[in-house]
Amino acid sequence: PEYEPPGRLQKVLADAVDAQRIRERFLEPSFEVERLLYFSDRPRKLAFENPEPEHDITEILYRVVTQAEESVLIQSPYMVLSSRARKVFKALREEHSGIELVYSTNSLASTDADTVYGNTHRHKKRYVKNLGFEMYEFKPFPADAPDFFPRWPDLIREKKAGVRSKSSVSGDNSTVPMPAPRVGLHSKSFVVDGEVAMIGSHNFDPRSEGFNTENGIIVWDAAFARHLESLIRRDIQPQNSWVVAMKPTGLQAETALPPPPDVAGKFEPWPWSDTSVYELSPGKEPLSPHHRDFYRHYYPMGSFPEVVRTRRQYLVLFLGSFFFFLEPIL
Repeated sequence: PEYEPPGRLQKVLADAVDAQRIRERFLEPSFEVERLLYFSDRPRKLAFENPEPEHDITEILYRVVTQAEESVLIQSPYMVLSSRARKVFKALREEHSGIELVYSTNSLASTDADTVYGNTHRHKKRYVKNLGFEMYEFKPFPADAPDFFPRWPDLIREKKAGVRSKSSVSGDNSTVPMPAPRVGLHSKSFVVDGEVAMIGSHNFDPRSEGFNTENGIIVWDAAFARHLESLIRRDIQPQNSWVVAMKPTGLQAETALPPPPDVAGKFEPWPWSDTSVYELSPGKEPLSPHHRDFYRHYYPMGSFPEVVRTRRQYLVLFLGSFFFFLEPIL
């Protein structure tokens, strides 16, 4: 019998031969840039002790990042910084005390990678307090999702009809019930000083540096870099992401906003954590988590907001505490 593709695939096939659609979707939003470099690891990466400069991706990326003076914005599905990455960002902070270091990544509610997130959670204090990162965690149901996904109304209808992803955490009890599908980040990019941008597969993690064969492009063009930066900043807006911060102490704790009633009564699997995830209070102005008035503008949501499975929360804590030795291969 003749194969008939499902409706969703039929739409994709029709769009693929629609010249107007291709022009609107790919050509009109494109950029003509000043300079572009494509980089890639060689196959069998571990077999080459001294790779050629154009194939040593990690060296290329760090060469760009270490030139930062004002800002580095990174977006990646994971935040498991390698030892070298931590040293680089620590040096940047020491050399430029006012530099803005922003990291946009997934929350536990928006990711499927529990093992990796366990290591992220374990190092939050190091990233936020010691390195001075502004760490934002993407919400599983961001308010701007209709702008991210042209098919958003269709996705809501499909979920209602019972169409599901094969995600390991897509069950009914993984996150709070919502009519829309759960979403997450998987882009890997950074912008330095609003002038240089990278889009690729590298995560600044031990696995990207030592095991995976990675590739990507570096673009030296202010207009393109600013556009990419605007997309990352859109994703970290309060309606789309929570912010990670140290728990307040001393006078800050006395004037800090309390958690809302539904959060205050929620079970917290490890209440002694040094950090918490925060939500902007309605009517308040967004602030950096390092701002002195931060706790007057944001209220705590606990460590794992919108994750309703207690077992999953304990699993993440267990993985981060007892399987830290897996970090180099995560």
